[in-house]
Amino acid sequence: VPLLLCGADLSWVEHATHLGHELHQLCSVEYDTKTKRAQYFESAVKSQDTFGFANPPGILQAVQTYAGIWYGSMLWDLNGEMATQIYRSWSTSVKMAWGLPHSTHTWLVANLLSSGFHSVKQQLFGRYVNFVRGLLKSLSTEVRTVASMVARCARSTTGKNIERETGVGPWRGQAWVKVKKAP
Repeated sequence: VPLLLCGADLSWVEHATHLGHELHQLCSVEYDTKTKRAQYFESAVKSQDTFGFANPPGILQAVQTYAGIWYGSMLWDLNGEMATQIYRSWSTSVKMAWGLPHSTHTWLVANLLSSGFHSVKQQLFGRYVNFVRGLLKSLSTEVRTVASMVARCARSTTGKNIERETGVGPWRGQAWVKVKKAP
């Protein structure tokens, strides 16, 4: 049965963009995550080319400013494989800024080469905590109720993210209160 809008046939598409989110026919945010990762790399390379005259910390500041836009990340499984690939993309950007090979040890990247910068993982978790807190303090009773329900549901992405970040199960306490404030 064809889907009609004002008498005209609507074509079926595999994915669509809605308010900056990439929606996929499989009802998974994996496509959105892949798209955001590709956009990050494109913007990071452009930033590094544009600011190539700067020292590595200056280049990293430009990458964080111009490429670190993670709109829609509040819907992701922040501990999933796709998010982990995005976290690694920051490490790759740091190595590129310093002109180092991709095989450079991750410890050096995290503890020396990118000191003074918050990693993508730190940024996303910080934003996530603030996002959940904002929902739970919403003026709308409906938003507060639904946010509280999904935060306490271990099967929801929100519940999983909170439990993994805090180590506190959804029914053992208000896990989102125990998470440090965002940087």
